[in-house]
Amino acid sequence: MALPNRDLSVSPRGLELIKGFERFVNNWYLCPAGKNTIGFGHVKQAADNFRAPISLDFANALLRQDAGRFEGVVRRLVKVGLSQNQFDALVSLVYNIGEANFASSTLLKKLNAGDLPGAANEILRWTYATVPGKGKIILNGLVARRKAENRLFLEGMK
Repeated sequence: MALPNRDLSVSPRGLELIKGFERFVNNWYLCPAGKNTIGFGHVKQAADNFRAPISLDFANALLRQDAGRFEGVVRRLVKVGLSQNQFDALVSLVYNIGEANFASSTLLKKLNAGDLPGAANEILRWTYATVPGKGKIILNGLVARRKAENRLFLEGMK
């Protein structure tokens, strides 16, 4: 079966959406979920062998690399055709929640069933993070991010 979104890549608008919520930090820090993070939300990988601090240019390169990985996830898992805005919104979401969460989500099930309005509503549900010592909590930054992703996704339906 052909992948309906195989020719899509995250647009500059999609990258700016991600950057707007993943602030640039040139040194390693622990994100609210307790993961080692740098640049624009790049989570430390076993293969990372670069030194901090990093430059803005290097952070942009990491963002592009990470976005490329999540583009592949969206292309592979989404079985319905998407607009550029919908694709960008989903790449931003998956960049933040990860492949496993997206793959098992009701959002993906609704999307692949052709229920785009239902999928758009599901985006708004991803506002929780598991924070060490605090458990699962709503983060205001995630609420704002999900609203922005939802708006962008819905623009793709017009």
